[in-house]
Amino acid sequence: LGAAAAGGFSERGSIVLSTDASTGDGDSNGTNTASTSASASALTVTATNAADCVVPSAVDDMVASNSMYTIQVVDDATGQAATASVPGCDVRRANFREELELTLSESGSLVSVTYIPLVSPLAPSCASLGPLAEEAEGEGAVPEFQTTVSYETSKPAMTVPLVLPKVKPPPGLSLYPRKKPAAAAAGGEGADGAGAGGNGGGSAAAFEEDEKP
Repeated sequence: LGAAAAGGFSERGSIVLSTDASTGDGDSNGTNTASTSASASALTVTATNAADCVVPSAVDDMVASNSMYTIQVVDDATGQAATASVPGCDVRRANFREELELTLSESGSLVSVTYIPLVSPLAPSCASLGPLAEEAEGEGAVPEFQTTVSYETSKPAMTVPLVLPKVKPPPGLSLYPRKKPAAAAAGGEGADGAGAGGNGGGSAAAFEEDEKP
C-alpha cells in the first residue's frame, strides 16, 4: 500500500488477505492495524499503516495547493497495481479515517480499489481548519490513519439455458404465426400446388402457429 500527494509513491503500509480468522485488531510495534472478517471461512483482511505515514507539513502543503491524494495497492503475487485518487482536503476533513474496497478476481488477484475518506457531515471546510503541523505540535501527537478494508469478488450467476423451453402465451395474448418453408408447402398441396404453380409460377406459402414465444 503506497500513497502520494505529489511526485512518486512512498510505502504507507500493507494489506494482508488470509483465511486465518485468528488475526485480531490491535496496535503492534508502532503500527495501526485494523482487521475485518465476514465469517470464519471467509477471508480475513488486515490493513497495517506505518506509524510515520502522516507528515503534518506534507498534509498542509497538499491542502494548500488543492492537490489530489492518491493511493496505490500492489498485488505481490501478480504485480498488478490499482490506484485511486481523492481530493487531499477530504482526507484532512475526514481526520484520516478511510475505507478501502478491494475488488478481487475469481483467483483472488487484485482487480481494482476504491478509496473513500469517511468525512463527517459536520466536518468543517478545509479553509476553517488550522494547519495540521500546529495542531500536532500543540497536542504533542501526530494523527494516524484509521483504515477499514472490505472486499468483493465474483459470484456464480444463474445458468441460462441455450434453448428456451416451449411455453404457451399468457392469457389474452397470441403468438406470431411463422411461415412454412416453400418446399414443404409445395409438397403438402399435391396436385393443387402443381396447378397453382402452373398459373403463378409458385405456390402460396401457408402459415401455422408456433408454440414458441
